[in-house]
Amino acid sequence: MDYIIPNPNWVAGFSSGEDCFMVDINKSKSNKIGQSVNLRFVISQHKKDVLLMLSLINFLNCGQIYKNKDCFNLTIRKFADIDNKIIPFFIKYPIIGNKSLDFQDFYKVN
Repeated sequence: MDYIIPNPNWVAGFSSGEDCFMVDINKSKSNKIGQSVNLRFVISQHKKDVLLMLSLINFLNCGQIYKNKDCFNLTIRKFADIDNKIIPFFIKYPIIGNKSLDFQDFYKVN
């Protein structure tokens, strides 16, 4: 069974509860300040929804799926994808609710 994403607003609404905007700060010997900053966008779903996750990758045109016990994580960490696809997407189709504050912080770091 294929999942068809009905429209961009559905993705924004879906993302308001099942996603995570992450900012990772790691030690880095190759960076002058000794740290690197990486952005990650993750959506997690139960393993039974793997086809939905594949549809989201297709819809967003980016990301990879990683299995974690009984769930799958759609993870987008490539800076160009976050900068050119994810951030513009959520600016055009804003998240409603508290998760929008997480996105605003994520956007500021970008």
